[in-house]
Amino acid sequence: MQNGRDRERSGSGRGFGLLETVVALAIVAAAVALVAPALAGMTRRSTETSTQQQEQDLNTAIFGAPWGGTFGFTGDVGRLPTSLTELVSQESLPAFHTADGATAHIGNVGYGWNGPYLGGLFSNANLVTDPWGQAFSYAGTGASAGRVISGGADGTVGTTDDVAFPFYAPATTGTLFVVVVVNGIANPLGVAAKVYYPVNGEQAVTATQKFDPNAPNSTFDGFAFTSVVPGVRVVVATHTDVGGGGGSCSTTSRTVPISIIPGQTNIVQIAITTMAQARVLGAYQCTIPD
Repeated sequence: MQNGRDRERSGSGRGFGLLETVVALAIVAAAVALVAPALAGMTRRSTETSTQQQEQDLNTAIFGAPWGGTFGFTGDVGRLPTSLTELVSQESLPAFHTADGATAHIGNVGYGWNGPYLGGLFSNANLVTDPWGQAFSYAGTGASAGRVISGGADGTVGTTDDVAFPFYAPATTGTLFVVVVVNGIANPLGVAAKVYYPVNGEQAVTATQKFDPNAPNSTFDGFAFTSVVPGVRVVVATHTDVGGGGGSCSTTSRTVPISIIPGQTNIVQIAITTMAQARVLGAYQCTIPD
């Protein structure tokens, strides 16, 4: 009899345990159903944060930190990269250099590929691929030039889950405004200015801007150079006029480096001291050199 009761209790215990298990599983399933969307949301946000950090690293490689005095690929080469792989691969670009053969660059400013512009943790594969395994969208020209865009979880650029940096198309050039002061006179007759900058990593120079000697009574406020690519650029200012006691024309020049900040009007005032006349009126007799 005792054994029978024990068997009854044992059987009853097994039945109760099964019921408890079923109830517990139901509770767990309900909890998972409630928590799963939150976990999925946290995972998505974490992936989006990781994607945006990668995009910010790419942006710094492209543009540097201009307000901190670095200008990345764009500052060295003089243009946006045509593809993101140019940030880690020199390809056909010249190496960074401060002289063309035996001729030093104006101001000894260096131009050319000075990469890689990303740290060693970046390989060519993850350079161009977001955390979802999709290729980043990037263009060096056009309305979105300079932006790095991920298609997000759906892998399609142009939908609501895109992750992009910067949020809007970045400024890729700046304006340089040059004022030349000669012997204390701002922008007299005979002043001129030009700017040296890189094109595909090689030194180039803008056309010389001159004060028009045929219109000596016009108002002159300085030289404006538009669409200057950000980076350390060199301004060469000159003043040409006759000596203080008359005589032949002479030209005095000064070379000044300036950092161009994208999207900004960058202003430089260049002072020149010379024995030549500095005047804003009168018959101009000299030829301003290019």
